[in-house]
Amino acid sequence: MNVASKLLRALRASPLSLTYALLMCGACAMGCTVSSTGGPIDLDMEPISEAEAEALLIRDLESSEGLVRRLIKTALTENQYSALTSFTFNVGAGALQRSTLRMKLNRGEVQNAADEFPKWKFANKRILAGLVRRRAAERALFLA
Repeated sequence: MNVASKLLRALRASPLSLTYALLMCGACAMGCTVSSTGGPIDLDMEPISEAEAEALLIRDLESSEGLVRRLIKTALTENQYSALTSFTFNVGAGALQRSTLRMKLNRGEVQNAADEFPKWKFANKRILAGLVRRRAAERALFLA
């Protein structure tokens, strides 16, 4: 089962709505500057439905999964793959491609690669508590 399917299954089993979960993970217009059509987001745009949000989330997660498969040359456990997909979904493919995390992992340095996750805690040169928590969770999953 791919990461997108697992996430959607967990969200459907959760008391949280998908819309709320998308707000929390930043997969909505709050955290995006580009619409589903590739154009800029405008405050006058109509809100999207939960089904549209789910389709966008799946598309973006599947893209992140493909990028992880393309950029990581070593065998991964399911947990490592999921953690890297979450990381890539959040920071983007270019960041993964340029990262020391990827370089160390492709050299087979699993523990050293895991130790790179906490370094990705900055936004606009500020440490964000949410990114600290996210990276700790990704690192824990990667090592599990």
